[in-house]
Amino acid sequence: MEKRGSLFLGFLFFSLVTISTGQVKEIKNSETLAMCPVPENSSPKGHSPKLFVFGDSYVDTGNLQPFRSSGGCVLTDYIASFLGINSPVQYEKRNLAENKAELKNGMNFAYGGSGVLKEAWNNHSMTIQINNFKQQIKEKVFTKYDLENSAALVSHAGNDYTYLYLNQSGTIKDVHALAGRVVDQLVKNVKEIHELGVKKIAILGSPPRGCWPQLNPRPRTNCNATWNEESRFHNQLLTEALKNVEESEKNAFVFLDLYKAMDLALQKNKENSDYENPLEPCCDGVSDEYWCGMKDQKGAEMFTVCRQPESSFFWDKVHPSQNGVHAIFLDLIPSLERLLLIC
Repeated sequence: MEKRGSLFLGFLFFSLVTISTGQVKEIKNSETLAMCPVPENSSPKGHSPKLFVFGDSYVDTGNLQPFRSSGGCVLTDYIASFLGINSPVQYEKRNLAENKAELKNGMNFAYGGSGVLKEAWNNHSMTIQINNFKQQIKEKVFTKYDLENSAALVSHAGNDYTYLYLNQSGTIKDVHALAGRVVDQLVKNVKEIHELGVKKIAILGSPPRGCWPQLNPRPRTNCNATWNEESRFHNQLLTEALKNVEESEKNAFVFLDLYKAMDLALQKNKENSDYENPLEPCCDGVSDEYWCGMKDQKGAEMFTVCRQPESSFFWDKVHPSQNGVHAIFLDLIPSLERLLLIC
């Protein structure tokens, strides 16, 4: 697979999205129950736990920048709505007066571009995010009772792997060899979140990265099998590691099979003639050196947005659109029901 060094800036701002076209607006935390609806029979009644979120742009709702990476709702928004709460306050916006009341929903520490290792697209590794969480506990923003009635959502879509491959000139063999280290640190992180008092932790598996437009050169008629195999290998190691945790922790962890959910959603989109090619991004740079949302030095927009974003599956070169995220969420509902056991 050809690697293009000019894509470094795009991956550095991994979840940089947009947009000034008027098709996308910032979603406020208090709007998510209405903006990101879930099936009526999926949202529990009278159930309002706190939700704490860790990871990357697949769950970041505004720590890196104000817009969600899907151009709309991300998995955090749907899962929060499923739990009967608004999307939790972003860590970076926790001190804003209008967000004080929203602390009752928890907090989102996720940061687009992060991984579990230090060598990722920014300096907001999951370890740093957990340290930020510890500080909130130390400052008594969240009490022991809050933690006992809480759930966590953890995402690792693959930034550690893409950073190695694209920025450190790694090979697929290097990516494969890194998986053990990544999974070990990821499991260490989720165990630490649990030890801090969070009762249930939903852990997203790796998506089929070979279907990402960024890692799947044209013509995009099928997904890249090699990258998808690496995603499955990561998930295999992760599920095996979760099975091997201490018996007292087993019921705390809920594996969310993002690979299966995204693969199924892509297949359904391919079969629906109303949708565009699901493997093509809706918002894309005018050339390989530009990403969705980027401008040149004169301020000119160097990207285009498809005519029907609601008919796309991928919003940009890495992230599903709101339509794609919603389809993925629907397949995750049976697993998410295990989170309801916290109360």
